[in-house]
Amino acid sequence: MPLSDISVKKARAIDLSAKLQFKVALVECQPEIRNYWLNLINRFPDFVCSCSCATAEDALRTVPKIRPDVILMNICLPDISGIECIIRLKKSRPQIPLVILTSADDREIVFRALAAGADGYLLLDQTRPLDLQAALFNVLQKGSPMTSQITRCVVESFRRQRNLAAKTHQFSLTEEWILMLLCRGYTNGLIARKMRLSVHTICFYLKDIFKKLGVRSRTQAAAAYMRSKTPLLKPKDLCFFTDQSEPVINPLPHHRILYHAQGHLPN
Repeated sequence: MPLSDISVKKARAIDLSAKLQFKVALVECQPEIRNYWLNLINRFPDFVCSCSCATAEDALRTVPKIRPDVILMNICLPDISGIECIIRLKKSRPQIPLVILTSADDREIVFRALAAGADGYLLLDQTRPLDLQAALFNVLQKGSPMTSQITRCVVESFRRQRNLAAKTHQFSLTEEWILMLLCRGYTNGLIARKMRLSVHTICFYLKDIFKKLGVRSRTQAAAAYMRSKTPLLKPKDLCFFTDQSEPVINPLPHHRILYHAQGHLPN
């Protein structure tokens, strides 16, 4: 649903504050685009562009001083990265909502921007004047305006996370431990030594793990497992110590695991 479908008239009827106009700080490196959005914002009856910055460095120097009501910025900037700019602006003025307006629709960039603190994400080629006006009102009301394509991206990401979590719960205790050590960068040989199994056995387990996760390599398996963030076990639950105080892992049930260096595994 286009952002303009949100009634601008209805949004204006909500008492956002006693201000006659809301100040918008614009951060855009391309002069033509910057001037277009600047003129457009100034034509909105409830908004005024209080500053226009061409670089992240300029924005970091200017925006905190003028204290705008909203920050509108491109994620692709020439000097400091847009991600770094978001982080630093949010650190200095965390209460000011920040909306990304860009042509960058790469999934990784979108999520890095949102994780850095962006409150909304709009795509240039899908944002009409009324869309922008509605988005500015929306973010001032503590909303998170996003182009429909970006919203879809976020929804699909949650679905993938859910599916990964479901797959993770299919792992046995031994497979969980192998994945944990894999995420820590252990080689197959070191995993085998830690778990007191043969390398051949570890490879056999890895083959089943790859199949469950739908991946083809150790790196992909580790990445998929870390994204799921649903390990069933914690290192303290399945470890004992040698006389060198080095954790050694054994894929036995919990009640048979913990013992001290001079002890013996129960039968």
